[in-house]
Amino acid sequence: MAYRLPNGKFKTTKVTTFASYTANQKAEVDLITARNITFIKGHLRMNYTTDAANAPTAIEDGVAKLVRNLQLQYNGGAGVPIQVLSLQQLVLYSKHLLNERIRNDQPSENVGETGDAYVDFIISPSLNPKDPQDPRYCIPGEAPTINTMKITFQWGNEANVWDGGANAQINSAELIIDEEAGWTFGPDITAMKNGLGVDPEGNVFMPLWLTRSEQWTGAYAGLGLAISFPTDVIVRKIFLVAKDNNGNRSDSVVSELAVRTSDNDDLFGVVDWLEAQRVSAWRLDMDPIKGCLLIDCVEDIRDPAYASKLAGLEVKKADKLYVRFSTQAAGSCDVLFDCVRKVKVFE
Repeated sequence: MAYRLPNGKFKTTKVTTFASYTANQKAEVDLITARNITFIKGHLRMNYTTDAANAPTAIEDGVAKLVRNLQLQYNGGAGVPIQVLSLQQLVLYSKHLLNERIRNDQPSENVGETGDAYVDFIISPSLNPKDPQDPRYCIPGEAPTINTMKITFQWGNEANVWDGGANAQINSAELIIDEEAGWTFGPDITAMKNGLGVDPEGNVFMPLWLTRSEQWTGAYAGLGLAISFPTDVIVRKIFLVAKDNNGNRSDSVVSELAVRTSDNDDLFGVVDWLEAQRVSAWRLDMDPIKGCLLIDCVEDIRDPAYASKLAGLEVKKADKLYVRFSTQAAGSCDVLFDCVRKVKVFE
């Protein structure tokens, strides 16, 4: 849909900014400054050569696992509104937001091959990638207190892509930002504040992605395993990636789950993992992705004590909420809480 913000202009810029691969080193990509970012699109390209005689063994999502600890930060890390454990987590989340319509190449297991592998990703602060003009919950790069924005991360190496890093090598790789979109208001501070919904104290609702990673060593019955929620946030979506003891995505590790308060009130569930996954995929008009489940707090949380009029699950500072699991075997779960929180960006 079209948005009309007085004195505001929506700009989409096709860019090609990138960071080149150096094994095990930190890297960064500068973003456009003085823009209130609503949408970013990028991809990872990896050029590789496999051994002429011995086939490598691919690690699941190994191309995406080449990048770890990706963050969108501003002012040299003073603010970190977006963060993920790995590019794998971001790629799988992107597939759900875009109904699975992106590339997610797996590492080659062919002998004597040189080629390119790709994964695509998006960062959509407003949670509306099909409508990038939506001005809600942007990264307010035009605010006077924000002077730099960049994406930072750490490269891995061949051992993140192929088992033991054997029988293949990475010739080159690049993390590339292809597109940045957002609103600009120029010198009109009043128009910017009105457009971004700034309150009288100079606060704006900004995206805040928070992650958890939990490992366990055996079966837990009766929802006996718990991952705590962040507090003082509105949680919009919860994205879960369940893995077996070998780190591969699995639908056989978690059997059931619920979102539960410390008083044992269930805000979501108790639901069977596979059934919850099936319903989520049906809503998104896509096939279920192994090991992945997206809980939409706007759709799924109806308790009036927690459902926020701003859309999502409101968790106050004193609240104690948990994602609780029953498990059938040893494994782990990577969790992304896609939240919003008030942040002071105007003096």
